[in-house]
Amino acid sequence: MPASSPALTPDDWTQRFHTAWQQQQFDQARGAVMAGLQEYPDHVPLLVRAGKALLRDRSYDEAEFTLRRALELAPDDYEALYQMGLIQAERGHVYGALAQFDRLATLYPGDPEALTVLGYAWTLEGHPDRALAILEALHDAAPDTQKFQVGLARALIGLGRYAQALPLLETVVARKPTMQAAWLLLAEANLGLLRLEPALEAAEQAFALNPEVPMALVWAARARLHGGEVPEAQRLLERALALNPATTEAMIDLAQLLWWGYEDLEAAEQAFTLAVQNASHHGGARAALARFQQRTGRGIPDWAALMGEAEATPHNHRLPFLLGWPQSLDSFE
Repeated sequence: MPASSPALTPDDWTQRFHTAWQQQQFDQARGAVMAGLQEYPDHVPLLVRAGKALLRDRSYDEAEFTLRRALELAPDDYEALYQMGLIQAERGHVYGALAQFDRLATLYPGDPEALTVLGYAWTLEGHPDRALAILEALHDAAPDTQKFQVGLARALIGLGRYAQALPLLETVVARKPTMQAAWLLLAEANLGLLRLEPALEAAEQAFALNPEVPMALVWAARARLHGGEVPEAQRLLERALALNPATTEAMIDLAQLLWWGYEDLEAAEQAFTLAVQNASHHGGARAALARFQQRTGRGIPDWAALMGEAEATPHNHRLPFLLGWPQSLDSFE
């Protein structure tokens, strides 16, 4: 009888995962790590990589469950904390993401990656001012590092400093045209400078790279809407929300579309309200709801007070052009 093949070790399964992942064979990578967990269910590196694969597939509940198990076994594991923070961020749980990344930076002081994601979390929370000094220092130390360029650009956009963010992002996409996050930020920076056509061109580039990323769908919807394709824009926004219901910008844009695209005030108000409920930290969502209610006379008499509340809330850098558009709502009426 032929000798049986030796059992694969956890390192063998991990290597299979990495090989497939680097070749962008994501289904094979996930299959390898899941097979490894069948034999080694409490192996932390395998659990972490399973969480990473599940996050990419947007299986959020499974990914979070898997990473919580990893953190039970190894509370200070760098990659487990990192991936858990990414999950919380993508689910719209900004304070949960901040907690994970803050712990990471505390456990690994001075680590550039930990500082980068901490800056990302602060920006996501709506306080890019807290992130700016860290991200500027990282960028100054390694100005050609793309993740530092992108992180700094994200914070600058959060502060409304679009002209400073723009060249950073143009450099990144010139060197690495496959970086979707950079294209999405480039769209936002151009829009902040009222450069609509470059913004929509960047949006299309981002969408072409991966049409199943929620924010890429949001920007593609904006481009379609600019071309008058209202039903297609609605389909894209609904797809974004199906992939991740916590995509606040998708909910705001869908509410806006229902309002002035279909004049369905009841459905629009429900969508605006849901955006605020899901992201109470988001000044843009509050401002959008306030303007809708003020313009339609739906029970909100004090516009100035509501806008003041929105302006005091994080994520308010978009207020000069609500919902990510370069004009106020007056131009749509």
